[in-house]
Amino acid sequence: MMRKKYRSMLLGATFSSVSNSLLLITDSLISGIFLGHRAVSAVNLVAPVFNLGFFLAMLISVGIPIMYSNEMGNFHKKEADRIFGTGLTTALAAGILIFFLLTFFRDLYFRFYQLPTELISLSADYYYWVRFALLATPLAEVVVEMVFADGDEACTLFVTIVEAVSNIVLSIILCRKMGIAGIGLGTAIAVILHVLLSFSHLLKKGNSLRPNLFFSFSILCDTVSYSLADAGCYLFLAVFSCILNKFVLWRFGDQMLIMVSVILLVQQFQMIFDGIGEAITPIISVYLSEDCFPGVRKIWRLAVTTAMIEGTGMALLLAALSPVLPGVLGITDPGLHHTASTGIILMAPGMPFVCLLYLLPAYYLLLDRISLSFWVSAMRDVAVLLPSLLLLGMIFGIYGVFAGFAVGPMLALLVALIYIARRYGRENVPLLIAEREQAVKSYLFELRVFPEEIMKVRDAFAAVLSENGVPEKAVVRSTLVFEELFMMVYENNPAGNVQGEAALTISQEKLSIIMRDNGVPLNLMDQNLEVSSIRCYIVPGLLSHWCHNEKHLMTMSFNRNMLELEL
Repeated sequence: MMRKKYRSMLLGATFSSVSNSLLLITDSLISGIFLGHRAVSAVNLVAPVFNLGFFLAMLISVGIPIMYSNEMGNFHKKEADRIFGTGLTTALAAGILIFFLLTFFRDLYFRFYQLPTELISLSADYYYWVRFALLATPLAEVVVEMVFADGDEACTLFVTIVEAVSNIVLSIILCRKMGIAGIGLGTAIAVILHVLLSFSHLLKKGNSLRPNLFFSFSILCDTVSYSLADAGCYLFLAVFSCILNKFVLWRFGDQMLIMVSVILLVQQFQMIFDGIGEAITPIISVYLSEDCFPGVRKIWRLAVTTAMIEGTGMALLLAALSPVLPGVLGITDPGLHHTASTGIILMAPGMPFVCLLYLLPAYYLLLDRISLSFWVSAMRDVAVLLPSLLLLGMIFGIYGVFAGFAVGPMLALLVALIYIARRYGRENVPLLIAEREQAVKSYLFELRVFPEEIMKVRDAFAAVLSENGVPEKAVVRSTLVFEELFMMVYENNPAGNVQGEAALTISQEKLSIIMRDNGVPLNLMDQNLEVSSIRCYIVPGLLSHWCHNEKHLMTMSFNRNMLELEL
């Protein structure tokens, strides 16, 4: 069941990441196709500002759904609503702050580069409308990430597709009338559409989000700590692009500035990899809150496999498109075209390593290893990557800059894994859960909710309890509860095709059972459940006499029921 959910969420998360990447690269591509490579250089001179705005937006939007999922995983709905309210309030305030900062510091920013008049004029026209896009971006990111955390990947997918398509279409139409300013306006309109369409999730039956305006400074601080690593990639990208622009202007002259656009294009493409981390976040958050470590490892294996496939696929795609991409960026000079095409091929081998370096920080956030997550992200995007580019660029020229883009991630991943092994022990590489796994015994049972399979899994459930020395009386009671609850799920889903799973945790004093299914909404812990069969009489009596701490909460659009039995 969770494998299927992961794949579904991966699709939505990947499209969300694609949308963010497209938002950053579409303007460059359209500028290159319709306005020429000087317009592309102008767009990328504004890129540090765009990335800084995204950093502030992501500083809110990444942590809010993680905290919300944690509280929902612990059945704390009221606190989860307060977290969502804080996210909405902070997003509105952040958008206004970004807008006024960009307005106030515009002239100072352009003076930093000491640009020719032509580039200043082009950049300023584009910059004007970028402010409005960034005004709405924090709210857009918070809402769509919360919709995703609530299990509505279909809405997320729809919103991201509409945003991407509208951005492309509007930018093309408007740039023909307004030049580079039209590209900026098209981007701003697309972000506003993103916000409006995301709120459509609130009208759906399975929605658990309760919009409200609330503010808590402690929640904000926790949000920032959770968000810092993922949001940091945009801060790092801003620093990276700013320094690289300055380095290329100094080392190779303004005619080679278009090579920065080529490098940034590839770097923004690789942000698609962030979708894997987004997909595992709500699932692994719930598993960790339950101490269900088999579930954590199951999803992690899927994520690593996905990362290797995506990374290798991206490397092959870049190599195949290397003759085409320079022309898309408006590079028509044969010499510059050859340099850019060769550079793209040199960058491609680093893609699988980059993909893994996006996955690791996303996972460490879920363990509250904030500094480790931030450190790995920093090595990936700046701390190791930038010195590799600059050093090889000084030695081998512009081709050295491109080669450094592949060498940097390889070195960063190697350093990160060596550090983790030395700091936390080899047994903790890379998941850091060895001690927690030793402290509690946890198991995961997956099944198709059908009588024959329920009985089969029930027997396996009983065998595990007996192997762990659980008293026979508790084995009989827990297996009977397991069977009856899943049979109730079966009876309430006559259409069939329902999947379920049960997470079992055994300690010295008690055993905990958490049951999930993707059937119709059903609270199995409700003592006043509508009577539809004799089982509806029996189960409440079993729960009241044998079990305690019964809870029910819809999580990721699944029924989720928890109970405990004393040993």
